[in-house]
Amino acid sequence: MPLFSTSSSPFRQRRIPHKPSLTFRRSLWIALLLGSVLSLSSSFVGGTVGASESHSSWPGFLYNQVKGWLISSAGKSAAAVKPARLFAAPEIAVEQPVGTDIPDGGSKDFGTVEVFRPRELDFTIKNTGDADLTGFSTMIDGTDAGLFSVTIAATSPVVGGSKTTFTVRFSPDSLGAKTAVLHITNNDAGEDPFDITLNGTGGAATVIEVPAAYNLGNTLPGIPVAYYWQSAGTARSVTNLIANIATVPADRTWKPSSFVTLYPNNSDGLFALLPGNDSDTVVPHTDVIPISQSRFALRGYLYVSTSVDQDPGTPGIQFNASLGSDDQSILILGGGVNADPAVGLIVLSTELGSTNAVLSFPSPGYYQFDGLWQEDFGGTTFQFRTPPGTTVTNTPEIVVEQPVNTSITSGSTNSFGTTSVGGTITQTFTIRNSGVLDLTSLAITKDGTEAAEFTVSSLNTTTLAAGNTTTFTVMFTPAAIGLRTAAIHIASNDADENPFDIKLEGSGDPNSPPTIMAQAGVARAPGSPASISQIATVNDAEDAETTLAVTINGGNLATMNGITVSGLSVSAAGQVTATIVAAANATAASFTLKVTDSGGLMATTTLTINTIPLTVKIGDPAICLDPGGLVGNEATLTNPNAGAQVSSFTATLPAGLTAVPGSCSANVNPGGCTIAANGGSVSWNGTLAAGQTVTIIYRTRIAPNVAPGAQFCIDNQGTVGNVVAGLQFCFNVICPAIVNTRVSDQKAGSVLVFPYYTSTIGGGSDTRMSVSNISNGTGLSYVHLFLMDGTSCQQSDFFLCLTPNATFGFKASDYDPGNTGYLIAVAVNAQGVPIQNNVLIGNAFVNTPQFADNYGAESFAANSFAVATVEGNAATLYFDHTGYDAVPKQFAVEIQSPIDAPGQQIVTAGLSGNLVTSQLSGAAQVGIGQAYNEKEVFASFSSWLTGACQARATISTTSPRVPSGLGILIKAGQAGSLKFNVGGGVGLLLTPRTAPWRGIRTLHKTQTTATTLTIPIFAPIC
Repeated sequence: MPLFSTSSSPFRQRRIPHKPSLTFRRSLWIALLLGSVLSLSSSFVGGTVGASESHSSWPGFLYNQVKGWLISSAGKSAAAVKPARLFAAPEIAVEQPVGTDIPDGGSKDFGTVEVFRPRELDFTIKNTGDADLTGFSTMIDGTDAGLFSVTIAATSPVVGGSKTTFTVRFSPDSLGAKTAVLHITNNDAGEDPFDITLNGTGGAATVIEVPAAYNLGNTLPGIPVAYYWQSAGTARSVTNLIANIATVPADRTWKPSSFVTLYPNNSDGLFALLPGNDSDTVVPHTDVIPISQSRFALRGYLYVSTSVDQDPGTPGIQFNASLGSDDQSILILGGGVNADPAVGLIVLSTELGSTNAVLSFPSPGYYQFDGLWQEDFGGTTFQFRTPPGTTVTNTPEIVVEQPVNTSITSGSTNSFGTTSVGGTITQTFTIRNSGVLDLTSLAITKDGTEAAEFTVSSLNTTTLAAGNTTTFTVMFTPAAIGLRTAAIHIASNDADENPFDIKLEGSGDPNSPPTIMAQAGVARAPGSPASISQIATVNDAEDAETTLAVTINGGNLATMNGITVSGLSVSAAGQVTATIVAAANATAASFTLKVTDSGGLMATTTLTINTIPLTVKIGDPAICLDPGGLVGNEATLTNPNAGAQVSSFTATLPAGLTAVPGSCSANVNPGGCTIAANGGSVSWNGTLAAGQTVTIIYRTRIAPNVAPGAQFCIDNQGTVGNVVAGLQFCFNVICPAIVNTRVSDQKAGSVLVFPYYTSTIGGGSDTRMSVSNISNGTGLSYVHLFLMDGTSCQQSDFFLCLTPNATFGFKASDYDPGNTGYLIAVAVNAQGVPIQNNVLIGNAFVNTPQFADNYGAESFAANSFAVATVEGNAATLYFDHTGYDAVPKQFAVEIQSPIDAPGQQIVTAGLSGNLVTSQLSGAAQVGIGQAYNEKEVFASFSSWLTGACQARATISTTSPRVPSGLGILIKAGQAGSLKFNVGGGVGLLLTPRTAPWRGIRTLHKTQTTATTLTIPIFAPIC
């Protein structure tokens, strides 16, 4: 029959099972609608039919709690109904660990946890009902509520049959038992709140066993500090581990503020040593990250302070906890606060069986460490401790090194090797105090069979503070051949190494060692070609010098700072020579030279090869270097030193090349520039300031009998102080093919040439010329003008004094009436000496019955200060690209057919010779000329353009003279071209005004040559 019924609610019927002798353990919750009536019947399984119980409804209540006892009608003893839900409802259950139930009102013990070392437990909440479990919140109260906290809260809702978790942390701050009560609020009406008593015991913390501000002393390269990881109480072995661990001072106790915690920071595996001081607070703790069951990843911050507190913002030492394989140790990423090399070490490891890793300190000095808390994982404890068996004392500790940073042990033998009898070998020993107290009473004594052959220097101190060093030397001088021995003893207050004993030994050789002396003053100019120099002198008493082996930097070739030394050779006289090459960017370099004799005895020395900026060049290669031609030469020498140096320069000329007397000039100490009487060398001397450069310019002339294509090499030597650099400069006697020339009518210069002017008395012909100063300066520009008679080569001259941007115009009829010639204008100074002043431009207008047009004056720029040499009242101008632009010697010009334009003229003006003596040349044709028509057909001609200082020739059907005539070669309606050479000058093409196409233009220049032009000197009068 139905177990219960309702009068007005559609509740699902449920059977309530029961057993004898049971009491209600839980409350029954019945959800009733208003006005509902509950009818409850009961019977015992296997028994008689029980009595029915009927209850009226509870109007006005949505939920009602029903508790009751069921009594059998047969009079049996009371029996309790097993807990049951009549309708859908949540049911809370709590487990810790999973599978172990904690009843409402039960307890959980965290066990013993180290002070300030939190332990966390995960709890599981299950919903065993069939409605959602919701409304979670937690509260902790009780005596030690502040030591327990929920770090991860439970999530809701939890559907029937599901679960969620939450985490509780226990953080004891003192020793002893601690307790609190956790209340879990939820929507289980019968267990809200769910209460759990939390218990735990605070245990002693494990920290580094050093004072919070322990002074490590003066840390040294390669010497580790005695801290390391140990696991499960088993110490690791650490190579060369030392331990000078001070005890905790009586007036100092361990406090939380004296420590920082090693804790994970983030997922990149990075942690750092941060600067700070002893009052830094504890960093909050979090768990390490498990990598495997036997290993954890060490990530976080490790605290270090120095004897001088650093800015808290200063970055610390960074290093990485490797997350790669199971046997990786902590790897160093940086070398310290200042990224300096390692000077002190902390030994760390991340797991059992892993290799040790080192942590570097920034630099030698004093360091302080605060304590570090331990960490555990999976039941294994990792902690910082001193090595087992370490004596914790404050003592001095003597360390002896030879060489420095290489320790030797007391009682060991130190060898000096072999040297010749009477020779010497010296070694330097370092005494270091690696302890924490002063090392005192230092003294050295010696004894042994050959003690007299080992000379020990005195100590400069008898006391060494912790971390300090001192040195002494031992010089071995064997008095006989064979093994020689002795011993030294270093007394001190070191408890277990007093004295510190060192055995000394060395051997005497019957042969004397060779000697080697480096050559002083070896130098090269950067960019100089390979050349051989003596670099050293060697000598040996037993062996011939040619049998000695000489090396440079351990081999037969060495390059340093752009200087390469190779090809070492030893002469019978002991002179060591080598080939030296200096790159363009070479700087001074030092090399080690070693000489070894047949017995293996050796000697070394240092060879220094300096660099002196020395450059040499000639005028632009566009100059045609003909036999008999002029060559402009330029050399520069720089003092690279920080102070003034006496300096000199010498150029030794080869046969066939002679220096022009008086042509040497310099921008520093001009009077120090001289030319030998035979023209075979050029010299300069003077004092160069720090960084100063002298420019030396001189002219040379090629002998007339030199074959074209011959090579000339000038040997140049520059000396600055006591350092000498050599540079050889070579060039060929050759006329290049067609090249671009510098002279032009489209630029400003220091010399202007108007190739043609004319005038007649009465005004039938005239030429108007103008000269302009385009300078932006403020001073006057002096110009010396020479009106050259085109036939006699005589000159008449006058001066212009032009202010900036001034122009002077004049007519030929006013200054040279009834004459035809050309004009030369030269920029001079107030004394009339030619100078570099590239500010002049000029123009000419020609008006004759035959020609009428204008042209621009040819401009020669001055390329350096050395444009001329002065002798008496005359100056010789150099047109060689070093002084002025070189003079054209080959021309090309386009012409019209002589049939279409009869009367075309070529006019050239010579620029080689002496205006003082009216001996000028260069205008006349030299050699064979060529005429071309439009179809590249050509013919040759000779002796067409004639004259001395000015040459003129008319183009006609028969001139220049070519086979069949020029009118046949270049027919009517066609154009052609002429090519011809002159001695050196400039020129014009004049086309008559009667031609359909007329005008005046300068000739195209296709080759240049070097010439000189001598002019008179007068002071300008304006």
